[in-house]
Amino acid sequence: MTEQGSIEGVRRGTGVQRWAQFVACAYLMLGILGLLRSGLGEVSSPDGRYVFVLLSHPLTALLHLAIGLVGVYAATRLPWSRVFLGGLSGLLVSWAVLGLALNGEPNDVFTSDRWTVALHGLPGLISLAVALAPAREARGAPATA
Repeated sequence: MTEQGSIEGVRRGTGVQRWAQFVACAYLMLGILGLLRSGLGEVSSPDGRYVFVLLSHPLTALLHLAIGLVGVYAATRLPWSRVFLGGLSGLLVSWAVLGLALNGEPNDVFTSDRWTVALHGLPGLISLAVALAPAREARGAPATA
């Protein structure tokens, strides 16, 4: 072990990978809880169920689950994390905009529920900023001028 308490030879994830892991785990949890709460038997039903304060339709829960599963895999490598966050930001921001523009019923997949729109819009915008942020230089690397 080194002085900082980390094991030598083990690299810590970058901020991009940490954000990708956080988002992936959060959406994976929401997908699992949404499926447990709403079930798959009612996919054609227009009714959704509440998961905490968020309205979850079975199709929404499936999409959250897919986002989480892809994100967990993509967060293992930095380039994949950036691609995942870039694609995720496009999906989530467009999902939030469609939810506001279509003015869907509270139980639709593109709901206008403020918490669901915030769940899609804010992480989408943060993911876009993180994905497009310039990479930090490695410690100990000579500065380029």
